[in-house]
This record gives sequence, C-alpha cells and structure tokens, in this order.
Amino acid sequence: MIRRRGASRRRYAVTIALRIALANMRCGDADAARAEWERFWGGPDEGRSAFGALRDLPPHPTLGSCLGNEPGDSYEQWFLRLARHADEHEAQMAAYRQTLAERNDDVMDEDPDPDEDAVLESGR
Repeated sequence: MIRRRGASRRRYAVTIALRIALANMRCGDADAARAEWERFWGGPDEGRSAFGALRDLPPHPTLGSCLGNEPGDSYEQWFLRLARHADEHEAQMAAYRQTLAERNDDVMDEDPDPDEDAVLESGR
C-alpha cells in the first residue's frame, strides 16, 4: 500500500502498515528490501526522505530501533545491514533444520524392540 503524499505532520508515523513493510523487508537481500521500502513509500526519493525522518527516532524500550538501523547508518548501509541479518537468520535456520534431521536419523537408526515386533506379528 503506497503511503499518501499529503503534507501531514504524521506522514512518517510508525503504523501497523509500516511495521508490516519492515517485516517483509527482513526476508531477502538488500535489493529486495530496498524495493519493498521504496514501493511502500512510493518511490526512491520518498523512501530516502522517510528513512531520514525515521532513522533517529528514539528506540522502543524492548523492540529497539523501529527500522533496525544503527546510529550513523546511511541509506545504503541500512539495506546491507538488513540483508546481513536475513543471511544470519537463514544460516541459523539451516543449522536448526540440520540438527532436526540428525535427530530424526538417530531415532530411525535405533534397534527395533523385539517385544513390539512380536505383538505386531501376532496381530494383537
């Protein structure tokens, strides 16, 4: 959803729609994040202006910076940071999936219980 371009003091308010766009930006590389951000704001110039207005907001007590930026990040550095976080998350998820696969292999490699086999063969 493209933001309205009206000259309102709430133009750069942190809304649910903005938080959804930010969540979608954390799912890909820097180019995908930039495309999502600029689509949300209506173009590259508006996206850069929005970043300038929102980057220095005080951090939320528990969530931190709403944009996920660090002080002093440029517009380009911010997208690279988002891509790095997405890559780190994907690596963590790959390691987790590998651990689950190994656990499943270990369970499948166990010797079958002879008592269970006897019950299955007798039909009870």
